[in-house]
Amino acid sequence: MLRRIADALYAAMTPIGIKMMLSVVLMCALLWAARGQTPVTGAPVQGVAQYRQTVNGAANITTGLTYQLLLPALAGTTTVRQSITVQNNQASGTDVCYLIFGSNVTIVAGTTTTSSTSIVTGNSALTAAKASIVLTPGLAWTRYFPLVPSDAIYVTCATTGDSVYVDTQ
Repeated sequence: MLRRIADALYAAMTPIGIKMMLSVVLMCALLWAARGQTPVTGAPVQGVAQYRQTVNGAANITTGLTYQLLLPALAGTTTVRQSITVQNNQASGTDVCYLIFGSNVTIVAGTTTTSSTSIVTGNSALTAAKASIVLTPGLAWTRYFPLVPSDAIYVTCATTGDSVYVDTQ
């Protein structure tokens, strides 16, 4: 029995066997050194991700190329969006949808159009369309905690009656 163990150890002492054993020892040492450490990247996340029900907020566009409120701002509340998906629901055709939000954006729902200017603080020449995320048919925009905006989110599409799919958690 001891002879078999000795033969196995001797066979493992070939240059390839030695390299493999050194690799295993090095991997164990690295894992031992890294135990319990949390990587620090960027600013710390505030809040805790929670499991929530998904809310479907799909919407029809009431007036083409005129922004309407899709989701209200969450300022002053304790609610934190965990995720959001907005998708241009047009099944065929070429109508695009425009999604805009930001603390430095001024949109008047039902009045601001894609050609409106002076909606972005500090950039009066930029049109609303150029300041928007453009969604082609079938394209979705998704964000997950902690990168989900808490601002009011506005949307419009090229044609009255187009629709967008929206879900939030």
